[in-house]
Amino acid sequence: MENTHIDPALRRALAGSAKRLYFIGICGISMSGLAVMAKRRGWEVAGCDRAPSCAAAHALFRLGISVEAEDTPHPEDADLFVYTTAVREDSPAVCYARERGLPLFSRADFLATLMEESPTRVAVAGMHGKSTTVGMLSAILTAGGLDPTVSCGAALTPAGSAWRIGSHDVFLAEACEYRDAFLVLSPTLAVITNIDLDHPDWFPDLGAVKSSFLAFLAKSEKAVIGADCAALRDMTPARAVTFGYHASALYRGEDTPDGLTVSRSDEPLGTIPLALPGRYNRENALAAVAAATELGLPFDIVRDALATFRGIGRRMETIGHLRGAAVVLDYAHHPTEMAASLSAAAEKRQGGGRVLCIFQPHTYTRTAALWEDFTTALGLADRTLLLDIYAAREEPLPGITGKRLAAAAGADYAPDFAGAARWAIENVRPGDLLLIMGAGDIDRLPGLLPLGKEPSGET
Repeated sequence: MENTHIDPALRRALAGSAKRLYFIGICGISMSGLAVMAKRRGWEVAGCDRAPSCAAAHALFRLGISVEAEDTPHPEDADLFVYTTAVREDSPAVCYARERGLPLFSRADFLATLMEESPTRVAVAGMHGKSTTVGMLSAILTAGGLDPTVSCGAALTPAGSAWRIGSHDVFLAEACEYRDAFLVLSPTLAVITNIDLDHPDWFPDLGAVKSSFLAFLAKSEKAVIGADCAALRDMTPARAVTFGYHASALYRGEDTPDGLTVSRSDEPLGTIPLALPGRYNRENALAAVAAATELGLPFDIVRDALATFRGIGRRMETIGHLRGAAVVLDYAHHPTEMAASLSAAAEKRQGGGRVLCIFQPHTYTRTAALWEDFTTALGLADRTLLLDIYAAREEPLPGITGKRLAAAAGADYAPDFAGAARWAIENVRPGDLLLIMGAGDIDRLPGLLPLGKEPSGET
């Protein structure tokens, strides 16, 4: 259902005739932020979701936005509909709009229409790290007085929102590659962290991924590109600004005892005492340094903002302690991300403690296409438990199950969150790190654990 250009009808509708907007899948983290932006701009806003009683729905209600069940929507007063790719083609609200010939546009269309009002449009893309990079850039641009409006795929701070409403001058957004959604954007500055084979229900191979990202680059006035990704490095245009540890990077990082030391064209800029663990977070920081510097911000502002940055929601987020073990929530759901997160977890654990992992696979097609890579990544934890696959928008595939993947990876298996909670309570020891990982609804699991704030005195 995605397009590669903004439909002029959307511009016309939003400019005048549309007064009441209806968001299908409104509780999605990006959708909820766009709904709030629409409300603040004067439209009447409502929507539906599969989880109409979730925390996001309650937050929207407090802002005057009503949320109803996706299966039984009542969008009769809506002039225009916005949907997310997380909803099914036969979603009742989608069918309602189509049957009546009402305007129906994607989340990406709506985001692009809002963004095009801003003279400075920064879009961060890439298979891994884009949410954290947006969070870092949001902190830097805000500290630098640019007052950005921000749309992110994760909470910009662990306890915050995934959106920020600032001026119209600068719009910073996470750009999603799934179904080529990012091709409706026209950024003045594009940031690409890396590329990888993902979303196999849309991209058949890495060549297709490259083609999409090349098209995204062609729509961007200027680009900041990761030099540490070989596949991305091979397709980087000569005009692009590069970052990373690789010798070819214009903005190059080096790990030193004092932190991340950054140089530009071999001229030292300074050292950032970054608080976040993991090399991948240092690569994200280099992306943010390069983008912010190219936008004209001095390095001291960049350094100070990153030195105090404590991460975003659900990305290596410490949420409490269980029986003396730190409990960390993470969104990783691709083998590359999982390996990076497990490596960062090893940095965070105490002394001789172990890394225990509870993982919920995300979508059947991804699990099937990257089966061997998943088994390898899961082997990096000292002990692992798998849950069933979170289907999202998909139907099951024969033979592709969480239980079979657990057996292939030599991991334990639980059929539900209650079983996973029992496994965690029975197996963690003081000094361990328990990593709860996945992009589905696994963030409900911590609610079943007797978490405390301190590592001592757990029961």
